[in-house]
Amino acid sequence: MKDKHTAIHEAGHATAHARLGIDQGMTTIVPNYENETLGAVQAEGAAHAYTKEEAENHVIAYCAGYAALIVNGCSGKEALLGTDGDFENAEDLIKLWQLDPLEAWKQKTVNFLSEESNKRVTERISAELLKAKTLDLDDIEFLVDIADGEATEDDYEEFKSARQRFQGG
Repeated sequence: MKDKHTAIHEAGHATAHARLGIDQGMTTIVPNYENETLGAVQAEGAAHAYTKEEAENHVIAYCAGYAALIVNGCSGKEALLGTDGDFENAEDLIKLWQLDPLEAWKQKTVNFLSEESNKRVTERISAELLKAKTLDLDDIEFLVDIADGEATEDDYEEFKSARQRFQGG
């Protein structure tokens, strides 16, 4: 999977987490060869799904990397690259909570990420991932606000400069 595809995949997960209220930490497209991953999103796991609705939200989040690639015009075969662990986690929740089959959730997630506001967020996060390689929660929240028209690119640049000064860089 190319960097662009990895960025779109991880941005899909980050978008779903942000929109569905699932706690997340950082998002990266830096490969981890030890774990055999090309990218990752640190987020609260399925163990935090205490209701059927939370379980459904987590299933959407697990399917979101795949769905983001489909929404961005990738073939089904391309979109499946790197989804084994995602779909295994989704299947575990589906079985535990007796939810609709995975194929139905994949389509629901494509529909969810096809919404204009979610497409804008995914596009903005993936573009920033390609530049920065790793984003933290503050970055993600800022990028969501930019995509939603609640903050500007200038606000984000000012924030990044202030953070860099604070961190001594």
